[in-house]
Order: sequence, then structure tokens, then C-alpha cells
Amino acid sequence: MKKQQFVCTSMIPYPSGNLHMGHIRNYTINDVICRKMGIKMFMGWDSFGLPAENFSISKKKTPKLCVKKNIKSMKKQFVDMGYDIVWNKEINTCNRNFYKITQFIFCKLYKCKYIYRGKCISYWDKKDKTTLSKEQIIKGRGWRSGSKVVKRFTKSYFVNLKNSFLKSIIKDIKLSNWPETIKKKQINWIGEEKGYVIKEYHLFFNNIKPFNSLVFSFNNLVLIKKLTKVKKQLNNIISNKNIFYKRNDFIYFVGYKIVYKKKLPVFISDNINFKEFYHPFVLNPFSNIRFKRKMKRKILLNLMFEKGFNTNEIFFKRKTTYKILDWNISRQRYWGTPIPTIVCKNCGVYQERLKNLPVNIKKVKLNNNSDIIKVEKTVINCHKCNCLSYRETDTLDTFFDSSWYFLHYFCKDIRKSKPLDIYIGGEEHSILHLLYSRIIIKILNKIKIVNFKNPFNTLIIQGVILNYSYYYFKNGVKNWIRKINKPKKEIKIYKKLTKMSKSKKNGINPYKYIKRFGVDTLRMYILFIAPINKNFIWNENKIIGCYRFINKVLEFFRNKKNYYYHHHLKYNKFIIKKIEEDINLCYKNFKFNILVSKIMTEFKILKKHNIKNNNVLEKFLNNLYPICPFLVKSINNNFKCQL
Repeated sequence: MKKQQFVCTSMIPYPSGNLHMGHIRNYTINDVICRKMGIKMFMGWDSFGLPAENFSISKKKTPKLCVKKNIKSMKKQFVDMGYDIVWNKEINTCNRNFYKITQFIFCKLYKCKYIYRGKCISYWDKKDKTTLSKEQIIKGRGWRSGSKVVKRFTKSYFVNLKNSFLKSIIKDIKLSNWPETIKKKQINWIGEEKGYVIKEYHLFFNNIKPFNSLVFSFNNLVLIKKLTKVKKQLNNIISNKNIFYKRNDFIYFVGYKIVYKKKLPVFISDNINFKEFYHPFVLNPFSNIRFKRKMKRKILLNLMFEKGFNTNEIFFKRKTTYKILDWNISRQRYWGTPIPTIVCKNCGVYQERLKNLPVNIKKVKLNNNSDIIKVEKTVINCHKCNCLSYRETDTLDTFFDSSWYFLHYFCKDIRKSKPLDIYIGGEEHSILHLLYSRIIIKILNKIKIVNFKNPFNTLIIQGVILNYSYYYFKNGVKNWIRKINKPKKEIKIYKKLTKMSKSKKNGINPYKYIKRFGVDTLRMYILFIAPINKNFIWNENKIIGCYRFINKVLEFFRNKKNYYYHHHLKYNKFIIKKIEEDINLCYKNFKFNILVSKIMTEFKILKKHNIKNNNVLEKFLNNLYPICPFLVKSINNNFKCQL
């Protein structure tokens, strides 16, 4: 088989075992584009991570067995949907040959100081029992578990996002051929802040305008507690006033200070974003959260409590900083790429030798009474001093795996890869997968492993399919249920329109419609119902229109099985030609809902004028083929029409 140079692919799925309509929309768009271009789809499985591990624990089986079974089931569903996939290029992130390259990338980044091990405040998901990155926190809750996160002081591995690097990333985002909505979200999330720095005190603040409160911002919980002489929460201090935004977590009232001859309340916090306060004067002692150990406690105490902070006597210097935090890639769970480092009391933490990769996942026995798979430390001799040491027990965030996987489609050696030509996925990944991919590819470019900066040349954002989901609260936690599976007790059930997902139990099984209407009807409807970048509510009553159209096409060709000769009837050739041009333009611009409408219009003309010209009919079938491959192949086989 000749090597395929042009690659159009979609975001790979987590192998949950079943496809739902959201998957069908994503991969049907991909398949239609590929069939029109005469190329094949690529497919892979995002097999690592919390969903797979939690699912395996619920089934009392190892994650490896569950993933293997689910992949087998989903592959059959992909085949049933008629997706033309190159299965010999299939990717599985939990395959040791794959995560060997993930570990290779980690080691290269660690060696070049783009990854470091540090101790700072982390977001801890109490339900999933692991740290999360800031991007995985939605309204104070874990993006998967829905549980409220807490902050704790932990040792983790981070991708180092330097100021100069982030400035370069923003420039790349602006120049990329990506949808403006995605570019805007990524730039806003990085959060460029222009302000002033007081060099001698290592303080950064974003304005010198009149203000009504003074806030010192830290990213170190231990230091905050040391600095707070009066550990009273904000609610207790100003419970009867409305000029301040009230919060409970890590905001401490320190006292009052005279600034610009005004008596202002002083607060200490770990939160950088202070838009909630009423005209605050924000100072960050870490100057973009990265100043860590140089600043002494005494300096701040003198500044805040003894000298009173007179802004007229301090030298200001302009500075640009960024709100985004270094990416926390550590996870305290079993099912993930093992972090290839060794921890030694004498030699510290260092990476494994490249020749020893991959560091394999340990085999474990499940404890039926535990809600987590526990992994014992692997004790080894230190490579440097030969003393007893141990392998790192943390695993990599699954987004680290998915940040580069598409490079594997081109070649096993990622140094010979190139950016994807077309990439398809949902907007909800704009500050997760899509931003992480951009960061990792940019770093790989800087350390000369790849020769490009943008991971994807063209990005197609698809809207989500919405469906009603149902849930109830138990001990303050949302419990999602199917409509038919209501709790036995009389509990209040809430109804909400959300994206189809397995976690919310509102996905729809495609086989229900495949059995009734056929695969081609479902493919056509999913494209016809809305523009690909728009959300829509699933409505099974409208699918019947596509089913009737397909039957009319089949009946039309069945009645003309003896027409295969050039026979010219009078019809308006210019109308047909104009429709053909519109159809080609729709394919080119990915306007598939209009495309289906144009194909239906073309068919009406063919039927109305009883056209029997081979060239015209074959062009119609060629236009229809990417959307309805089974129908066109059936016409071809039964009525001997050559495509």
C-alpha cells in the first residue's frame, strides 16, 4: 500500500465500549471528508486515565482487560458504520510501544528543563484521589468526578511555561489557521497581564489606579499561613458590608494600612485573579507565580506591617506576566504512563536511561474493598551511587499522551513526522487537549525533535449533540441517572439539557436507529440536521425525512436498470452544472448540511426530467457516495453503474 501523505483525522475516543451519537457525528464528518478526497481515516484509543481505571474498579477487573474488551466492541461498531479506516496504523496509548515514546518525550523535556519536579499548591480531587491541573477544574469541581476540589501542598511534575515561551505561543496562535473562537479562548486562558514590578521586593501588580483594597497574592499555602497574623476569614470581618466579594478559601484579613492617606484593608490570598474584589491593588510576590524561594518573609513583613507601604517612595518598572500556571502532569493513580524517573536519597530525582525505556506498568491484583488501585514502590539500586532507591509511583496525565499521539500516524520515529493536515474535534477541548498539543509540539520544535510549530494545519470544530440528562443530589454530590432508572426512594429528580456523554448517562445508542433506518440514513441525518460547528438537540422525529429520500433514490435507479446508454433528453444543463459547482464548494468548505440539501435538489431535477444520461447520473452518485456509501455500492452492484 502506498504511504498516505495527506492526513485528516479526528480526536481519538476513550474506549468506553459503546459509541454514542456524539461519536457518530465526529467520525462521520471525518469519513465523508476522507472519502471525497480518496484517502482513508486513521483511528486510535485514548486508553489511559481515570475513566478507564474507575470503570475497571466498578467491574472488578484490571484496566488492561476492560480496555481490550471495549476496544474490540467499538472496532466492530466503527466497521458497522462504514468508516474506511487504516487499521494497521491503529494507535493505543496503553500499548508499551506507544508509551515508550511518551516516556522518551518526557525524558527529553526533563533533560532540557522544560519539565521539573516541584512542591506547591495543587488541586486535589477527593473523589478520584489525584491532583488535577487548573484546566481540569470547572467551577471548583473536578472535570470528571464533579467532586469539589481542595488545595493541598504536594510534590508534582510540571511542564515549565516560561514567559518568553508563552509570548511565542501567543504569536503562533494568532498566526494559525484555526477558528477565531478557539484562538480567543486560548489567548484568554494564557492571560497576558501588563503591569509593574517592584524589583527590590519581588512584587508584581497590574495597576496603579485608585483602589479600595490591598491584596497580596501568593502561590504557597504554607507561606500564606505563616504571614497571616490574624487568621480570620473574610466573611467574619466584613459580614455586614457589601463592598468586598466574600470568599472562604485561603483569603485572610491581615489588618489596615495607610496608603495614599487612605485607611485600606489588607488581605493575603493564593488566588491571582482578583476581579471579584472592589477595585483591588494586587501584588504578586512571585512575579508571575514563578518566584519561589528568593523572597524572605522578613522583607514582606517589614513592607506590610512596619513601613506601611508608601507607593510614592518605590521605584516601578514595567513588566508583562501571564496568568496560566505551569502544567501539572502528575497523577497519583495506577492506570497511566509510568513517569520514568528514579528517586534517590543521595542523588535526588533523575530520569531513567533512554536505553532502559519503556518503564513498564506494574501488574497488580485488585482489592475488591478498595475504590482505588494501590501500587507499591518498586525498589531498585540507584544508577549513580548504587544505594537503594525507588521508581516514581506517579503516572502521567492522559492529556500528556494525547498531546502528541497524532505524530505516530506518519512514522514510528516522531522526528520524521509532520503536522496533521485536517483535525476534527469539539470546542470543549480548546483549553485542554488543543492547548496542550500546541505546547508540547512547540517544545519539541525548540529542542529540535520536530521541524514545525503548529500541530494542525486546519482545525475543524464540531458542535455537540445535546440531550436531556437527569440527576439527583446525595450528600451534596450529583448522581446522574437514566430517565428510566429512577431511585427507589422519593428523591427530587432534576432535568438538564447537556452534551451527550457516558458519565451523564444521556447518550443514545446508534444501533436503535441503524436497525430501523439503516447506516446511510443515520449518516445523512447527522450531517443534514445542523452546520457541523453548531450544537443541536437530538430529535428522532426528523430522521424519517432522510430515510424517505434514500428510498426514493433506490427506487429511481431500480426503475432505470436498463438505461445504461447515452440518451439525451431535454433538460436544463446549466441548472445541473450550477448545482455541481455548489456541491463541490460545499465539500471544500465543509458545509455538509447545505451539501445534503443540494444533493436532494439535484435528485429532484433528475427525477422530474427523467434524466438517463450516464455522465449526469454517475456524477450524482459520486456526490452521494461519501455520505451514503452503502446505498451507492448497492446501486453499483445491483445495477452495474460504474463510479
